[in-house]
Amino acid sequence: MTRYSEELYNFEHKLKNTFDDFLKRIGLYGDENKEESYYKDRKITCFNPKLDFHENDKEYLVYVELPGVKKEEICLDLRDGDRVLNISGEIKQDEKLEKGRAHIEERRFGYFRRSVVLSENVNLDNITAKFHDGVLKITIPKQELTKSKKVSIH
Repeated sequence: MTRYSEELYNFEHKLKNTFDDFLKRIGLYGDENKEESYYKDRKITCFNPKLDFHENDKEYLVYVELPGVKKEEICLDLRDGDRVLNISGEIKQDEKLEKGRAHIEERRFGYFRRSVVLSENVNLDNITAKFHDGVLKITIPKQELTKSKKVSIH
């Protein structure tokens, strides 16, 4: 029984050290000299908003939940070569809420980024986006892929 406790303690210690090292590297660790300040006064500064990706005969539809975000704070980036649609931005916390003590914090603040890999049959020139009531709707029209054709040899 004692041996199991030691193994469990060692595993827990190694796991905690791994997470500590990771959090230090990305800047989410509290005061490095005080163990009790592990997450104290730190907010996670990135998150993934919820996303739906649908398809019908004519188009692909992407819906992203972004409550509390202003349209101007959303960036859509599409690189033609790699066919990846990047959706990014930031939700800023009200400065009034940063002071004082929180009893419940469930809302998300900070940077977000989601990426959607598009298929080859999309019309990259006619992608549209609308933002209404905290939901970003991106419409990606389809186009027919060029079919192979026979080439006659002369």
